[in-house]
Amino acid sequence: MTVRFSGCAGKSARATSALDGTPKSNIDRLPAVGGRDLSAALPPRVILSEEAALFPSVRAARTSRLAVEESLFVPSAIRRAPRPLNLIFFWVPLNPGGVTPRRSTEVVPFHPSRAPNRKMKGRGTRPMNSSMIQNRIVTVFGAYGHTARFVVRELLRRGFTPILSGRDASKLKEAGNAHPGLEVRVASVDDPASLDRALVGAAAVINCAGPFIDTAAPVIDAALRASIHYLDVAAEQAAVLTVFERFASAARGAGVVVAPAMAFYGGLGDLLATAAMGDWDTADEICIATALDSWKPTRGTRLTGARNPGRHFIFSNNRLERADPPPARKWNFPPPFGEQDVVGLALAETITISRHLQTPEIRVYINLAPITELRDPKTPAPSAADESGRSSQTFVMEAIARRGSVERRAVAQGRDIYAITAPIVVEATHRVVRGLTKKTGVVAAGEAFAAQDFLTSLSPSHLSFEMQ
Repeated sequence: MTVRFSGCAGKSARATSALDGTPKSNIDRLPAVGGRDLSAALPPRVILSEEAALFPSVRAARTSRLAVEESLFVPSAIRRAPRPLNLIFFWVPLNPGGVTPRRSTEVVPFHPSRAPNRKMKGRGTRPMNSSMIQNRIVTVFGAYGHTARFVVRELLRRGFTPILSGRDASKLKEAGNAHPGLEVRVASVDDPASLDRALVGAAAVINCAGPFIDTAAPVIDAALRASIHYLDVAAEQAAVLTVFERFASAARGAGVVVAPAMAFYGGLGDLLATAAMGDWDTADEICIATALDSWKPTRGTRLTGARNPGRHFIFSNNRLERADPPPARKWNFPPPFGEQDVVGLALAETITISRHLQTPEIRVYINLAPITELRDPKTPAPSAADESGRSSQTFVMEAIARRGSVERRAVAQGRDIYAITAPIVVEATHRVVRGLTKKTGVVAAGEAFAAQDFLTSLSPSHLSFEMQ
């Protein structure tokens, strides 16, 4: 059955069957306002005629519903069209693999956030404005947390429209008051329908609500139901490992990116290790070493630590297993830290690096002083040192890839491990929404993105980065 939409913006449109010409459904003003549900007229997958290539963002039916959003399909673009257009949709079977549409006989498995920037036919070589084909709406789950506040501000700075979401209505209201005009949606991991409502209209969701061992799976499930991208800022090994093991096939089949641990712990170390590897296929060893001048933990950090007791994972002899961390040692950091006593650190980078970099040994360390602070229940939470909200905490993280006697080193330095997470996860979101990832499915930071380019994009505004 063929469903045909005819007419220009502001005119009524009618969907008819190409077989008998009878009305399929009526749709008011296609589509002057976001959120219009066309599920009655459109199938789970669509094929478009070549005329419809003028509006690539319409090629967007990844699920059984197609919500036309103002940011996806711009009426002014239709008004500029040289003539009325017929957008022709064919009912076809589901095909998760899909192929890129080039003719009207090919299946369209695209999500609107990955719609290509096509040149307009018949209008010279001027490309379509990116705002016409990119959905810049991102749901932030746990939007009132310490790190999430930095994430929301960074999203706004980068031109995204955050939807503020979380389970605590009063805290969510406070977060909304700090950003008038942003939509607030209460949702809980115990209520799948509320999560579904929180993600309506978004191109991606950033989960900032730990402990992630409790929140990651329900939010990913909701993202997969909505066929949108998922990113989080988890540092927890168990949560990140579960994401890779449980959701890899489903995310790949849905054609979306699921990117856990896109934060200071996890993402930054993974990117540095990938950058240090460079063109090497294998390394004998990868070491990550972090030095902090202090660590004032947030309430979320303490809750996460309490939720993840016991022995953690190490990667040694090509095996990921629960075991004691590597023994303490000395590490000579770049200034101003210099030589420091370091101890083993069992966080998300061990999991992510082991998923995509070929090495039999991954060793992760942190200097001893901040661990002592972290373990002291009297250590206060971080406090703002300036109007940006960042604390005065400073850090250096370096990754060393060794093969034989040759070492390659990548180093990042900056301020406030919670605040720096925001530009990391938002840059990742920006690239995911634009389709600038190497693959879909569950991915580590260095697996999804060109590591050196990603790190360079953060420097010098957010951190310093150099290869040695």
